[in-house]
Amino acid sequence: MSLMTLLYGPRDLPELKLDLTALKLIGQGNERRCYIDPAAPAQERRLYKAAPLSRCRQTRREIAYFNFLKQRGVPFTHIPEYYGCGRVGTFLVQIQQFIAPAPGVQAYDLERALICPEIRHTLSPAKLQQAYADLKAYLLRCNVLPSDMLVHNLMLTINEDSGNYHLYLIDGLGSHTFIPLNNFIPALGERTVERQCAKFCASVANATAGALTLTP
Repeated sequence: MSLMTLLYGPRDLPELKLDLTALKLIGQGNERRCYIDPAAPAQERRLYKAAPLSRCRQTRREIAYFNFLKQRGVPFTHIPEYYGCGRVGTFLVQIQQFIAPAPGVQAYDLERALICPEIRHTLSPAKLQQAYADLKAYLLRCNVLPSDMLVHNLMLTINEDSGNYHLYLIDGLGSHTFIPLNNFIPALGERTVERQCAKFCASVANATAGALTLTP
């Protein structure tokens, strides 16, 4: 268990009044499954990440990082809002904002948008570059640390009225080291952000076979 999990992880888990079997499964990984309530309005929809209590190391680490950011007063403008966690039977459930299409807003899994020619050809490289620059500025200003900044961990939203693009880092957050000094020392955090941003730009180029490149 990492130091961050020990310091900022959940202690007592409240029992959530939530029926996972009534929700829609939208994805799963090695540790957890992700659900949404399809009946909820798009603007109010939540993402429920459920991991067995016997195997929830990643989820506890992520919850601890979100608690850490909340205590620091970091705005959740480029990462999903965090609403808390609790127990549902034998599962630890983490509740977050679900980044999805809504009235007046298009939303794309960035990897899918880049590898699908029909979507990629509609994207503005200049607006995507600006959205990336805004995301990077946020990460540096708030010392929010990515751990795996690749295209499959980001969502792109497009406001249909203004035409503005916005990038959200939805997964791969927080330092994985036992004593994460970069969480507390901005100069070290800046190195992490710069390294991860370069990694992201390379992944954009790889996903599009060089057809779309971003300036780090």
